[in-house]
Amino acid sequence: MKNLILLIVSLLILGCATAPKSTLHVTKPEPIVVENERYFDIPFDEVWQWLVADLSRSFFVINNISKESNLINLSFSAQDAESYVDCGSSSRTYKGETYTYEIAGPGSYKIAQQAGNNAYYVYDINRDTDLEGRINVYVAPEDNGTRVSVNVKYIFNVTSTGTAEAIAGVLQISHGQQNIPKETSTISFNTNQEGVQGDVSCFASGRLETMILDMVEQ
Repeated sequence: MKNLILLIVSLLILGCATAPKSTLHVTKPEPIVVENERYFDIPFDEVWQWLVADLSRSFFVINNISKESNLINLSFSAQDAESYVDCGSSSRTYKGETYTYEIAGPGSYKIAQQAGNNAYYVYDINRDTDLEGRINVYVAPEDNGTRVSVNVKYIFNVTSTGTAEAIAGVLQISHGQQNIPKETSTISFNTNQEGVQGDVSCFASGRLETMILDMVEQ
């Protein structure tokens, strides 16, 4: 009888373990048409001086200025990526819990993944986001005024960290947690273009472009 009980316990421990169901629903953003060009009824030299002065006081980094080429090249970085790009939202579920977050912003969630017939992993994921890029500001005389165009190259980064917990057998025995390697994914796109990676789409909100164009009218 004792041997039979040990055998039953062993079978229970080593029996099938099915991962709890995890779901993911991605809501894509509506396409955004960004106004990135304006004509100003102001002489070229005045517009150029205003822009250079205001940009030097902003969070942008001026990489190159060429008045002969009518071009100002900038770079930038921001931790609040969701303020400048829209990548829609994600809604995940795991064991009755719902995790919803803006894809352009930080978030956390849990998922389960099968690992053979008698085990699965539970991943507890934390995600952080940031944004960087470069900007070309084209300033050109036109008639008696000046036309200013702003084109931004966006580089949106998502960095994921967290832990993985191994669960085995029908008794759902935990075999401890371990840290998972940090993983970074990137989506690159320009003003008035769609950035795509898998099910995720991103568009510029137009805030950066408007910020620069408004410098002329302040």
